[in-house]
Amino acid sequence: MRRFVVLGLLAAIGVSVAVADDYDFEDFARRTGCESVIFNDRRRECSSIQANVDRYCKQEKYDCSIGDFKKTLGEFNDTKNRSTYNDEEKKAKDEKLDKLRRELDTRKTEAARGLPIAEQCVRSRLDIFDHFRRTSDMTATAGREQMNLRAKLLDRLRETEKRRDDAKNKRDSTPNDENLKRDYDKAVEEFRKVEQELGEFNRKNGKDIERNYTRLVEHYYKGNEEHKTERESQEKRRDNCKEISSTSY
Repeated sequence: MRRFVVLGLLAAIGVSVAVADDYDFEDFARRTGCESVIFNDRRRECSSIQANVDRYCKQEKYDCSIGDFKKTLGEFNDTKNRSTYNDEEKKAKDEKLDKLRRELDTRKTEAARGLPIAEQCVRSRLDIFDHFRRTSDMTATAGREQMNLRAKLLDRLRETEKRRDDAKNKRDSTPNDENLKRDYDKAVEEFRKVEQELGEFNRKNGKDIERNYTRLVEHYYKGNEEHKTERESQEKRRDNCKEISSTSY
């Protein structure tokens, strides 16, 4: 299993880098979510974070609807401040207050239960946002590094091709020279070796590396925009839970 460290220079100066067993930018560019992460260790980490997002952010039981709570609270305060002129009106008022208080108490209890869930959801969405932000940078770095490696392979291929062609011309001009024949055979072998290396490299990474790693980076960016929107929504839910659970009446 091949191991490729993104930017040996970063490792040399002590910066944490991810390791991938295999790059196939085209394959990963077709995937979504955590499965699109090219680094094995970060893909596993992503799955763990996403599991927390699914666990805490998809619980809709404690939605902490502030609008409904404030409507009930307003009705409670209006009723409490209403004057009564006889025992019958006072009894009706007390009964309504009891009913509204029970409703408010239930909403406060649910908000208190929902608050830690909402807080966990916000933290989890922050974690997944940060995960894909860093993964995006690392993927771009890996893509550029692989493009540089491919460029070097192409340079070597052109160099060995030129040596092969030069050796062929020399051999053809002096067909009985055994040394020139051996030089040509050696040049052909070197060319084929680099050709095979380039073919293997393209098989693992794809020829259009830039297009596909760019697609991945754009995918992560769009995903983070969605996470940002969802996180802001959950932050509002958390704040509503705080407000409801701390309200006195």
